[in-house]
Amino acid sequence: MPVTISPDDIRALGFDWPGLPRLEQAAVAADGQVDLETTLSRVEADLRFFQGQIDAARRFSETWNAPMDDVTDRLDKYHDGVAVNDAAAARLRAILTAIAARDRQRAMRST
Repeated sequence: MPVTISPDDIRALGFDWPGLPRLEQAAVAADGQVDLETTLSRVEADLRFFQGQIDAARRFSETWNAPMDDVTDRLDKYHDGVAVNDAAAARLRAILTAIAARDRQRAMRST
């Protein structure tokens, strides 16, 4: 079951939403609710893509003893993509952790 939450509820947990430009771009929302798991999946897929590009360039450079500048002129872009998506994924995981903690507290109070 997807974890959906309103932006106001995210802010009530102490998080600025969307806060990061990457989250504003990647957020999957419907009916005023953000689907955090789907958004996290989207961000993690982009993170894997950029990391994969870096890894492929390094492997090519090492295999052919080629200077990295000759392999790609996009290395800075790939590193930026990793950093931006890693920060967004970390924020989403923190929000999901806070929701789980809040739900545990509510469950303990109701028993």
